[in-house]
Amino acid sequence: VRACVCVCVPDWCFGLAFKRTKVGCLDDLVKVCEGSAKVNKSQLVGTQDGTVVVPTYNWSAFFQPFFKANPFKGLKKLQHLRFTATHPGVCFFKETPDGEERMIAILRDAYWRPSSHVLAPVIPPQGLSAERQQYLYEKIRDFCPPHCKDIVCPRPTGAPRPPPRSPSTSPPTAVPRPPPRSPPPSPPRRAKRLCRPLAIRLKKQEVGTASGKTHKHTHTHTSDRAES
Repeated sequence: VRACVCVCVPDWCFGLAFKRTKVGCLDDLVKVCEGSAKVNKSQLVGTQDGTVVVPTYNWSAFFQPFFKANPFKGLKKLQHLRFTATHPGVCFFKETPDGEERMIAILRDAYWRPSSHVLAPVIPPQGLSAERQQYLYEKIRDFCPPHCKDIVCPRPTGAPRPPPRSPSTSPPTAVPRPPPRSPPPSPPRRAKRLCRPLAIRLKKQEVGTASGKTHKHTHTHTSDRAES
């Protein structure tokens, strides 16, 4: 048998998108998806204004009166399940491909079946809670692009709006700040004593002069004695 590989057309560009694109709302996401490749087509399940495109049905509540709550024991071990039109309400299962096939009734009553013309009730979107809206408005709004602020993080529905300012009222005047405190004046420095060093130098000069005269006088007397 010749091996072959089947390629589906939507798989051509599966996962392709721009690496660096700012996305702030659903419209931005649609542009990124459709701009990444020509074959990509986006389909939203709901619009930004709250319109539901693909409704969600409550199938759990719809099938609860007809089917058993937990007919299988060890459902994760079952690898092969099949249903047939000749045995409605019965499931055939095997644990392994070569194992023995068994059957189990999943209906509460074999003669009481759900109608094929009635759909399950629609689950309407509940929207965000007041706490979540307040969180998005206070914490996340500053990070949104300008064109997405009122879409992703609008003002909460129950939050009071600030009163509009009338043109006659003047804007509040700023309270003047007190002037900065000047540093305390530093204590006056003590003037340097110039008299004492000067007196010491003069005294040293006088002592030096007096010693010079003494040596000169002694030398004169010595020479006179030698001549005599």
